[in-house]
Amino acid sequence: MLLGSYPAFDNWNLDTSCARDSQGNLQFAVRLWEYNDQNPNYDRYALAPNGDVIDTFPNSPGLGEAPAFPDGAGHNIGLRPAATTQNFVATDSADYVHVFTTRADGGWEIAYAKYDPAGNELIPLTIITDGADAWNFYVQPVILHDGTIMATWVRDTEDICCTCSTDGGATWSDVTVLLDLGTVEQVVSVKTVVGSDDSLHLVWRTRDWGTGVERLRYAKLYPDWSTCVASTVFFQSNGAWYPFVSLGRYEHLHVTFGKYYDVGTEIYYTRLRGDLDLGGAAATDETLSAIQEEAFVTDTVPLHYPINAVDEDDAVHVIYERGEYGRETDKDVYYVALHPVIGDLNCDGVVNGFDIDAFVLVLGDMPPDFPAYFAVHPDCDPLLADITGDGLVNGFDIDPFIVLLGGEK
Repeated sequence: MLLGSYPAFDNWNLDTSCARDSQGNLQFAVRLWEYNDQNPNYDRYALAPNGDVIDTFPNSPGLGEAPAFPDGAGHNIGLRPAATTQNFVATDSADYVHVFTTRADGGWEIAYAKYDPAGNELIPLTIITDGADAWNFYVQPVILHDGTIMATWVRDTEDICCTCSTDGGATWSDVTVLLDLGTVEQVVSVKTVVGSDDSLHLVWRTRDWGTGVERLRYAKLYPDWSTCVASTVFFQSNGAWYPFVSLGRYEHLHVTFGKYYDVGTEIYYTRLRGDLDLGGAAATDETLSAIQEEAFVTDTVPLHYPINAVDEDDAVHVIYERGEYGRETDKDVYYVALHPVIGDLNCDGVVNGFDIDAFVLVLGDMPPDFPAYFAVHPDCDPLLADITGDGLVNGFDIDPFIVLLGGEK
């Protein structure tokens, strides 16, 4: 679905961003900054989980020039950006807005500003690090469950680092190395999300300049930042750009990405298992990937920056840019939703004989979170076995499940 068109847009990309707001709706934004019109505002689109457009907010100012806006209930929401040329933002449970960016004139240090729920500036943009060396721009702010504010980034294309504040942004810790990744591969574009237990899920891109091979990697840290799952490759190609990750139900990690930043005509989706606990060992791609990467949009025109937000049903809502890469080129922003497949109990995207064993395990007059199901298929959604949608997995689901398998009642 086409959300908006931007003809002859005088910037390299539209700087898309997204989030799910306090009412459960999807919020998407496009930054309006152009070289010939340095407008700091955004076009914002609010969609219901069924894909209906609820409202549009053209030329809307964000807080601190970051994509942070009030939702329909009056709560501030921070939209997570895909690209590199805008400020990054997080909002806390009290609706305070925390804005982060990098400052080249300070040696690629991290700068921070804070706004109250009404949008009043409480802390002006101030450098908060010494030795960040975050020259590749991306800053990933997250809020832990105890209110700790954390910003993560890649230092000098080698290490994933962080700084934290436990006093609402007044003071900040020294730069801490979360993952030491100093190898022949260039490390960039880290994305960070927080698990239900404050574990950290990290997804990033690497490039081997000797071979030209690019990889997408994942790692998980325990809440004390020790390694739970070591660096694991889940995609490898001669192109792998701008991965974006969101956390869904049961610690599902939904990742969207494109193969190339300029000429790619496909965008990809994969689902990773965020519930793994390997005691610091690396996973295999087969263990990590609940759904292997697959192209879900293919076009004859280049596609860029697919970013996603996940709803309570684990449906993945994606927006992406369509248009020739470069300045003064026509660009459009499109929306598409990926919905879980009812009856697909082994998470391979289709309903077939490989789902039968899992269905039999769940079968019974009991809620669909039957513990035996999780013991065998902890990476999948038990609600997908409730074919009739009545909240139970029982005999009434057998006939429609057989139909989904391609059989007859």
